Amino acid sequence: MKEHERQHESIAELRERLSEDPEFAGAWEATRAKSRIALALLRLRRSAKLTQVQLAEKTGWDKAHISRLESASGGVPDTATIARYVQACDAEVGFMFVKLDEERKPAIVLVPLSSDTALQSVVDLVGRQPSDAAPEAEQANDRFLEV
Repeated sequence: MKEHERQHESIAELRERLSEDPEFAGAWEATRAKSRIALALLRLRRSAKLTQVQLAEKTGWDKAHISRLESASGGVPDTATIARYVQACDAEVGFMFVKLDEERKPAIVLVPLSSDTALQSVVDLVGRQPSDAAPEAEQANDRFLEV
């Protein structure tokens, strides 16, 4: 690809081109979970209309710690850290699991509904009750909503 063509390349096109390099593909995959968590935390903080300094004050952490949590680099934070961050944003922790098809594209989204608050939030969002998509979860006294 010529230099002037690269100037007009989108992020998706660049990622696709670089993903052909096995070393890049491996590094990209290794940081995917942390990147998604960091972006979710950042979006949550912004939706709560908090600055990093304000969130740091609410959690008792310093601003640098908040910045590291919202960065794609570094390790994945533990659940206690995520819960403390989320609660300081006046939100509740929840997780979503995505089953992938053969081409690794999202096929089914399963949202664990372990609390009545989580259940009502998801029902309000998607407009329906949990399905029987994961009957094994019912044995564990948990509910899933297939979205």
